[in-house]
Amino acid sequence: MFNILLIVLAIFTSLIAVLNSVFVFMSPDGSALWNISRVLISVFIILVGVLTWSFVRFQGSKNNLRQLLSFCSIGLVLLGIVGSFHAFYLGQSTGDFEYYLFPIHALLFGQGALSFWFLRHAKQKF
Repeated sequence: MFNILLIVLAIFTSLIAVLNSVFVFMSPDGSALWNISRVLISVFIILVGVLTWSFVRFQGSKNNLRQLLSFCSIGLVLLGIVGSFHAFYLGQSTGDFEYYLFPIHALLFGQGALSFWFLRHAKQKF
């Protein structure tokens, strides 16, 4: 059950990251550094989705994949928290709240937390 939920979260966040990257290339706004950072974060989210899928697919049979996914899941949790605070800060300072960002960051947080929980409770195979 948790495997399916984790895969669905990984697919959904990866699709949102792909849409973000396409949107950056279609209409770049802000500085070049801002656009590059958005694309790099999107690539990170896509790679974590692929890594999550391969870990669940092969049921954690590789120990180095387990360690890499644990670091990436902590990164997703931090990205979800920092992104929510950044969206709240921009809403406070500009008066333009973009409410769609909060569920997206909650999904990132949820994927990171669920994959970290899955790593701790998955059976190790060596």
